[in-house]
Amino acid sequence: MIISAQCAREEAARVLLEMLAEKYGRRLLGMAVFGSTARGVATEASDLDFLICATPLPQGRYQRVTEFDELIEWAFRDQWEGAGNAPIDLSPVIRTPEELLAGSPLLFDLTVRVWILRDDGGAIARALDRMRTRLDRAGARRLTRGGLSWWDLKPDFRPGESYSL
Repeated sequence: MIISAQCAREEAARVLLEMLAEKYGRRLLGMAVFGSTARGVATEASDLDFLICATPLPQGRYQRVTEFDELIEWAFRDQWEGAGNAPIDLSPVIRTPEELLAGSPLLFDLTVRVWILRDDGGAIARALDRMRTRLDRAGARRLTRGGLSWWDLKPDFRPGESYSL
């Protein structure tokens, strides 16, 4: 049976969530899928972009990705590809609830399109609601042209003006 790249990534996300829950245990608070999979336009070349919300976490991106690789990456590949599925590159973003609430440009597009698979305690939803509020207050808008999208964070910005979102 041939399945689309989009369906394969959606199924891979479900498998990944099960593995995260098993390996991270109580530390895992949530997982959300974003990027082309959340937009419904994944292709064979698309990676799987996802957000992990967990606590406690090692300090720094390198340590977090190293821990993810040790706990999940290789086990996922063995299970996923071992079942005859085409390889999928995983692109995790790993944050604590506090880091999510502090905000990040990463959250901009997640306010528009995200697939929240798990959100114990609502940390992901709260962070996205807070970012939506900040974007709305600023009058920010998401622009699209020729298949590319970007944010105009303050449409009425004047040169020399000081601004913070």
